[in-house]
Amino acid sequence: MSPDLPSGGAQTSTTYRKLVPLRTLEEIKAAIQTTDCYIFPTSAKSVNKVLTHLRTSLPQLTPLQHLRRLVKPSFLPPSLLSKISAVATTAAYKFPVLYLLVCPVSDISQSSLESFLLALPISRDSEDWPRISTIPVPSCQPINTVQANEWSERFWPTVYKRGNPYGPHPAIIENAAKKLGRTGEYMALAQAVGLQAVAAGVGKGFGCVVVDPEAGEVVAAAGDGRCKLNSKGWGNPLSHCVMRAVAMVAQKRLEEGVEVMPDNPVQPETGLERKYFHTNPPLPPVSAEDGERVEGGEGYLCHNMHVYLSHEPCVMCAMALLHSRVGVVVFGRRMPKTGALVAESADGNGDGYGLFWRPELNWKFLCWQWVEEDEEEEEEEEEEEGVSV
Repeated sequence: MSPDLPSGGAQTSTTYRKLVPLRTLEEIKAAIQTTDCYIFPTSAKSVNKVLTHLRTSLPQLTPLQHLRRLVKPSFLPPSLLSKISAVATTAAYKFPVLYLLVCPVSDISQSSLESFLLALPISRDSEDWPRISTIPVPSCQPINTVQANEWSERFWPTVYKRGNPYGPHPAIIENAAKKLGRTGEYMALAQAVGLQAVAAGVGKGFGCVVVDPEAGEVVAAAGDGRCKLNSKGWGNPLSHCVMRAVAMVAQKRLEEGVEVMPDNPVQPETGLERKYFHTNPPLPPVSAEDGERVEGGEGYLCHNMHVYLSHEPCVMCAMALLHSRVGVVVFGRRMPKTGALVAESADGNGDGYGLFWRPELNWKFLCWQWVEEDEEEEEEEEEEEGVSV
């Protein structure tokens, strides 16, 4: 069933928006970590002998496979050339010069390295050979060609080896994004169901939509419900839109006769919630992590489903999505103070949670932000200070 937005719900907008994949916490840390390393110039005639002696006599040196080992002076970044000693390629050296990247400074002291090089049974390239300098280089390998080019222009010629050990491979992100063609519809529905919760006086303006990606059907739509009062006049501070949406999926599975643990009844509160709660397209089978169907309540409620959120979820809701084994999450507005999916902080450091892709957690999912085309997303909180989604 296609999303059916009520009049007075989400406003139709001609603003063009785009999907921006989130960077993982490990990707951000890798992008800002550098290591000091030794370099020195040597003539092209003797460089092979120097390399052979380094490999055989000092095997403990840390390999830096994402960095070029030998570089012509003309390929060094101008900022680096201005800091290291200038090389007189014609006067001081009889042959063309190459810069050799040796190792991190933590592997060996500069005095020990210099003594080792001076003791090599090779002819000296110049009177002051070796002219050792210390420079910062990226500690980790780049995650794409763009980053490799940036590092090459800033630090030292860097090689991208078509992989990403710190997050999803770029090809995985690209292929998954091709299946998100109806993002605008689902995001408008998430916004509308959140606005209905406000109008009904049951919650804040946050909305969540759960979609079966194979069928394109909306499985559940939930607004925030923390302002809904019980018989004692108490609200439920844990009744966030994500928690209610996951509970709705569980309730639907119970009604289909699937054993779900635990049994947490949930009641729809608004028109959109009731519409999708009482619409019963066939749900995907309860699955294990490998996608195999399981019985007896041992599987995961939302295995590989897609979730669309008006706002970035809090830690509680992000972990609920992770434990439900969703496959994709798309959200609209960032929540810098309470959000748990964005990994970078305002200054670009990895101070956020980035819970969608953490190596120490037992599940990972892909995550995008839905932002205006060619505009920076404003980092705004909800009107109430510190409100969690």
